Amino acid sequence: MDENMRFRTRHSPWIAAVAALALAACTPGAALRGEALKPPRPAPDFALRNHRGATFRLSAQRGNVVVMFFGYTYCPDICPLTLARLRNAQAALGPDADRVRFVFVTADPARDRPDVLRRYLALFSPTILGLTGSEAEMRPVYTAYGVVHEKVPRDGPNDYLVNHSSHVTVIDRSGRWRLIVQHDHKTEDLVADLRVLLREPLPNGGS
Repeated sequence: MDENMRFRTRHSPWIAAVAALALAACTPGAALRGEALKPPRPAPDFALRNHRGATFRLSAQRGNVVVMFFGYTYCPDICPLTLARLRNAQAALGPDADRVRFVFVTADPARDRPDVLRRYLALFSPTILGLTGSEAEMRPVYTAYGVVHEKVPRDGPNDYLVNHSSHVTVIDRSGRWRLIVQHDHKTEDLVADLRVLLREPLPNGGS
């Protein structure tokens, strides 16, 4: 058994427990395939640096659906697989992808500087945004979205894995947290849910 497989096996019960807590307030939505929050709740606002050096503020994304995944660039398995699925969903949406913000938020701010995120995300899609900040800036974001992250040391001070929550968070165009989607979702299910959210009218009557 290789090292990555031992990591997944050793920590899978812990990850499952975190996922269960994250989903405790969720029930299946009638028109949605992911786990819908009932009722939807306002998505906590935050501002972080993106991988291009600009500020990303969640509340400034109103009018767009936001698909947000917490991970890190040194991740050996779940993160690249999830990002590949998000890239595939982005492609499947066609022109509708212009109204969806796909966002990768680091769970490893010590190593995931903007330049590191930029090189990493270029392997998947030029329009997936990477977000990072200091440990102090990241901490309230993790808390607000129920994200657990824990360093797992290996051979040296900068050689470690990060055990982290692996679900995808979906925020609708009016800024409400609507869905939690597991990292191993089917692309067609996520695309179907995003199309449902894109069709919903904004509360103020906007399109």
